Amino acid sequence: VRKCILSLASLPCVSSYLRIPTFLALSSPKEENNAEFTLSSIELEFLKDSEVLDDFLYRNLSFGWSTKRQFEELWVTMLGMITYRFDTDMSKEEINELSVVNRLAIRGMTA
Repeated sequence: VRKCILSLASLPCVSSYLRIPTFLALSSPKEENNAEFTLSSIELEFLKDSEVLDDFLYRNLSFGWSTKRQFEELWVTMLGMITYRFDTDMSKEEINELSVVNRLAIRGMTA
């Protein structure tokens, strides 16, 4: 059963839907979901939320990638996440959230 599910998940039409973070799938209009999903279509601002990023990584790392482009997009997106700078005027909560996001992004790059 697991092999069957992973085989279906590797199909391009299914893979596109599986990679969409739940938050974005529920909040975006239905017309946008019909287009093929790419990581470049996600704004990094959405992934700065640790829960959205965790869901995003869970989906991508569970099903893997079927093309070199998917791997490269994931890598570049995670690299973009860890390059956010800490500002001196950030609150302690914002710093903690950014630290969690950085940890998740590094996990996404090394998993």
